[in-house]
Amino acid sequence: MSLSLVLQALREPARFTVAHGGPSAGPDDPRLFGALSAAAAVGMAAFGAALHASAGATEMVVHGAGAAGAAGVAWAATLPALYVVGTLTGSRLDARTLVLASLVTVSFGGLAMLASVPVLWFFELALPGPEARLVVSALSFAGVGLCMADVFVRVMRGLGGLRLLHLAWLALLGAVGLELFVVTGLFDLI
Repeated sequence: MSLSLVLQALREPARFTVAHGGPSAGPDDPRLFGALSAAAAVGMAAFGAALHASAGATEMVVHGAGAAGAAGVAWAATLPALYVVGTLTGSRLDARTLVLASLVTVSFGGLAMLASVPVLWFFELALPGPEARLVVSALSFAGVGLCMADVFVRVMRGLGGLRLLHLAWLALLGAVGLELFVVTGLFDLI
């Protein structure tokens, strides 16, 4: 059931969040939040591991866990700002709905990072070297970030709660995430 919910969230993120968010959605299903969190973590871990595949299995595990951890900390650290900023700008969305909207967004991003692993491997074979890996990973992160922004905007519009300052949350999430990726050495490729 959890996998089908994640697939539904990927196919129609706005409709999914509207259907499962809000006070009228019924009791919380921890499997839903867990499945979306796991999708984000698995995607980030796979990309972090693939990025350091040339350094050996130990580095793959360390950087895979570091990427998933850094992404999770960035999400958890910026999530209160999403609620506070939304409330201060007049949004009437409850905390549960905002958590769901952000989880749908980051799970989409994590799975998009997972989907970019074959692209990374292709360029690793075609243009071996740390510089190529760095460029491909930077382009992957930028592309996925833009896609996450599109998903979040569609979800928030579907909920009727898009505020300009919600977009600031996306920028904050990206900045904190990038900083944590740098601190954990994810981009130490050269």
